[in-house]
Amino acid sequence: MADKFLSCLLTDTASARFMLPVIKHWLSEEYPILKRLYLSEEASVILTTLNQTPEVHIIDRYQPHPVTTKSKDIGSVVISSAGGWPIEHATKLAAIKSKTIVIQLIETWYGYRKRLTANDAWNLPNILMLVDQIAAREAISEGIPKEIQRIVGNPAWEQIKPGTCDIKNTLFIGAPVQKGYGSILGYDEVSAWSLVLKTANSFPHLFGELFYAPHPEQSLPRNLGKAKLTKYRPDKIELFDNYIGMFSAPLVEAFLAERRTISIQPNHTSLDMCPLSRHGYIRRVSSSDELIRALKGSFMSCNKLRKSLQNSKKRVIETIHEAFLSE
Repeated sequence: MADKFLSCLLTDTASARFMLPVIKHWLSEEYPILKRLYLSEEASVILTTLNQTPEVHIIDRYQPHPVTTKSKDIGSVVISSAGGWPIEHATKLAAIKSKTIVIQLIETWYGYRKRLTANDAWNLPNILMLVDQIAAREAISEGIPKEIQRIVGNPAWEQIKPGTCDIKNTLFIGAPVQKGYGSILGYDEVSAWSLVLKTANSFPHLFGELFYAPHPEQSLPRNLGKAKLTKYRPDKIELFDNYIGMFSAPLVEAFLAERRTISIQPNHTSLDMCPLSRHGYIRRVSSSDELIRALKGSFMSCNKLRKSLQNSKKRVIETIHEAFLSE
């Protein structure tokens, strides 16, 4: 038992936020079981808040090789993000070959098959942690076996508390939709922002002061209008009254903080990519008239989602510990 340990591979900010409360818990123990962290640059930014860290290795998520070729260096269990990155696939294959248990996490509600296939071939973990029953049903519909699924919630979202905002203002959340999807969705960050800007110019009182928070992987908007550039801060959600975006994780965080949250998808042509609007939690808009109605409308309750997230950290820890002890 003394020689057993965990490793954790995280390739993006969302998975790092998911695991942060769990990692903090492990590091508070007298004999932490987490020995090595393999982090992309994006994930490492989130984990700089740790007062102490295990052994940390910065990795390139495009690297088509495992984080280590030595089975003794990977541990008894590997916890990994599931972004579909080459380094995740390579590490998973190497770990399973060496009889190491692989646990992956999907911290949201889309892209299940895409995250767990390489060149159209399945590359499944031993255990897949999912947010809720909705995610489980969607994952099954995309071909992921029920027997590997564990419903655990999301420890980062569980910690979000409601707050008040005394200033009427609006934050647009950018995302690299054009880079990731091209034109297949019928919209991208350019057309979504154009619709917001057009509506704000005609009805400024509904928006208050307007801000744009670009995603690190997208191009900056060419036309800001009267809006100001800023950075999205998950620790300061209360700074804004309205949150408008397409389908990125900050919309979930804003919704759980009881902000007015709107998914904007002009000229959408396919499946609703925003899980919150797809599941009926928030409004999806595609025109100025719909955006105006959404801004005038009442706040939509997050109680159902909040209830499903209760004990997320505990469920994640129990899932991982059960696998760790069974190895």
